[in-house]
Amino acid sequence: MFSHKLDFLMRLTGTSNSIFSKKVPLSPSYISRLRNGKRPLPNQPTFLPQLAQYFSHQLNNEDWELLGFSNIPKDKVTTLLGWLTSAQSGKLTFPLAENKSKSEFSCLFGNDGKRTLVIRFFKTILNENKKQTLLLYSDENMDWLKEDQSFALQWKTYLRQILESGHTIKIIHTLNRNLDEMFTAIQKWLPLYMTGQIEPFYCPKIRDGLFQQTLFIASSSCAIVSSSITYDSEYMPNYFFSNKEIIFSLQKEYNNLLKLCKPIITKHTQIDKGLFPQISSFVSPENPVITAQPGLPWTTLPDATAIGISSEYGKIHKKFSSHLCALLESQEMTEIITLPTPEDLEKGLLIPFTGLLGITERKYYTKDLLLQHFDNTIRYIRKHKSYMLVILPERNLQETIYIKQDNILFSQDNKTSSYLFSAVQANLIQSFWTYLSSFRQYNAMGQETIIEELERTKEMFAKESNN
Repeated sequence: MFSHKLDFLMRLTGTSNSIFSKKVPLSPSYISRLRNGKRPLPNQPTFLPQLAQYFSHQLNNEDWELLGFSNIPKDKVTTLLGWLTSAQSGKLTFPLAENKSKSEFSCLFGNDGKRTLVIRFFKTILNENKKQTLLLYSDENMDWLKEDQSFALQWKTYLRQILESGHTIKIIHTLNRNLDEMFTAIQKWLPLYMTGQIEPFYCPKIRDGLFQQTLFIASSSCAIVSSSITYDSEYMPNYFFSNKEIIFSLQKEYNNLLKLCKPIITKHTQIDKGLFPQISSFVSPENPVITAQPGLPWTTLPDATAIGISSEYGKIHKKFSSHLCALLESQEMTEIITLPTPEDLEKGLLIPFTGLLGITERKYYTKDLLLQHFDNTIRYIRKHKSYMLVILPERNLQETIYIKQDNILFSQDNKTSSYLFSAVQANLIQSFWTYLSSFRQYNAMGQETIIEELERTKEMFAKESNN
């Protein structure tokens, strides 16, 4: 009887063996045997209070009704503990889909229908009082996301709210899309990666390109499923489910796909042993380099400033800079930046990569350090003919990106400086390379014009310093 009840609870709440093993002192295999009845409940099951405590927080009003209770009990833990150990079980069956209310199943058509259901998906998650890991995948035509700009803004806003509420996301990206779709994905997902709450994957298996599918799953709430043929999603059905048994089966389908996938990026909180070979590869003399970052480039940070921050930080910076100087003898390097403002300095202008590279403390520019960095940047441009600085007229850079053509990519957020990401997947790197290369158009007037703009901005800060 206990095994039947435990299995029902786990399916009802969308709890996997591996997730549940982290909540109670039991291995996933032992939990599996308890669920299927191959392992009876011990005479003294010390884990039961923890089990009841966990599930008491996962069950909602409808769930308690399915267990046979007309109302949510006041002492949920004690009540659930008594229910688990009693000899009676009641029906304990998932309601059939045709007997459920319309709220558990909807079908809307085409891209408009998908957008409506996606908003409903997000709202449902935000209205629930439990943190979840959302499972996202789509290799369908992305027109539903990019053709309506107001919806694209809503999409971004809801995702931000979901992450700020403590939810996490697993997403399987499709990296064989056309260039326009990859640009859209980069622009929409990169800022969200910087939160550290998203695990992105890709599937290296070859698919025929005939059938496409979308799966959006929140295991405790709802799911969206749709499919189409050869990227034609017009009039195609999009299904919305909140039935727990259907969600459970879709979650299993997603996990089966996830087993075939590989991580797109590796997240680092400090320089670790696994990252050193990648950094060495990045500063090797083969292949040109493009970087993008708000503020002045880390490459031109004066060595004395870097050493003054910390000896370890200074050592890493000096080694990196010396290798890049060697690279510039045979390759080009382009650095894309936006210039800081006095308001940025007043609010706190972070020195690049502090909080990560050999130093856990975040360090901020003083006016003197910033003026020194301007001077060194101008010297660097004049010294290296293969070095190109591009200043964007609009302040639309939020993240730091370092990319070596056909080799490796690094990315870091510029607000918290808490994470450094690395990637070696070829399609992703090529897409980023093409994306950043498009900004070179802002260098049409040449490096002397760039130097003049740096001088003007430096003079502005110098005057601010004297006032």
